[in-house]
Formats: sequence, C-alpha cells, structure tokens
Amino acid sequence: MTTTNGTTYPTSLPAEAVLVLERCRANGERVRLIYKGQETDLRGRVGYVSRTMGNPTIPGGGAKAAMIVHSRRSIGGNTLGSCELLRIEASKGDHIIWRASP
Repeated sequence: MTTTNGTTYPTSLPAEAVLVLERCRANGERVRLIYKGQETDLRGRVGYVSRTMGNPTIPGGGAKAAMIVHSRRSIGGNTLGSCELLRIEASKGDHIIWRASP
C-alpha cells in the first residue's frame, strides 16, 4: 500500500494515478474509473474519491483507504481495487484526466 497525504492507495496503482486521484479527492472532483476488462462499459465506477474513517487509536486501524463514494453525502462506498486501472475520466464529458501507458 502507498500512502499519500494520509490516504492509502493500492501499490498496483502508478504514482501518477495516485497523485491524480489525491488531487481529485482534495478538490471534490467527480470521476469515472475504467479498469481493465471494462473498456466497453461506458459507465465504469463513477463517484467522488474519498477515504475510510480508520480509527488511529486502534493498532493497525489508522489507515484511511481510498474509496469511491456515489455522492458527497454518501457514508460508504467501494475501496479502490488492486485491478489494473486504465483511465481516470471526468464524470461528465469525454475528458480523460489520466491514462495508463501502453
């Protein structure tokens, strides 16, 4: 696991993707994540990058894992998987924020 600004990301994510996701989290940008095998899925995983609410007083419980939540009001969502991330797109339009190197 890679930790950036208190958020833990899977080590399988490239450093550039981690920086982009962390920027999106900090700025509250809604994104679409496209993983390998989902290239034809027009929807992908859409939401805001957030993080879990780990309890730092519990040994080993202080990690705040990156996750995708549906809306800013959501209190739970899916953590970022270790699957191969192909693209990070803006949720509206066709703007590609980050793309994996071929």
